[in-house]
Amino acid sequence: MLSFDSFCGYARIDAATLEIPEEKEAAYLCFESAVAAAKGCGIPVDKLEAAGNRLLELYIYSLAGHYYDNRNFVSSVQSYTGDQYTQRMMTRMRIALESEGWF
Repeated sequence: MLSFDSFCGYARIDAATLEIPEEKEAAYLCFESAVAAAKGCGIPVDKLEAAGNRLLELYIYSLAGHYYDNRNFVSSVQSYTGDQYTQRMMTRMRIALESEGWF
C-alpha cells in the first residue's frame, strides 16, 4: 500500500531529515507529485493500490525519489533529459500494467 512513510524508507530519508519541516514538506511534495503524475498519464492508481499491486509501489517510489533527488534547478539539457526519462518510465509502467490486464 502506498504511503509517505514507505516512500521515505525506500528513498532512505532518515528521521533526522524529516524533523526539518522544509525537508519533510519537500519529500511529501515529491511523493504526492509522483502519484499525480501516474494518475495524469492514465494509470489507475486507486484501483491498483486497492489490489496491492507492488509494481505500482515501486514505480511511485522510484519516481518520487527521482523528483526528490533532482529538486533543484538544472540546465535545460538536464531538465529535458529528466523529463524524457520520466516519460519513458511512465510509458514502461503503463505497458507493464496493460500486459497484466489492468486496462
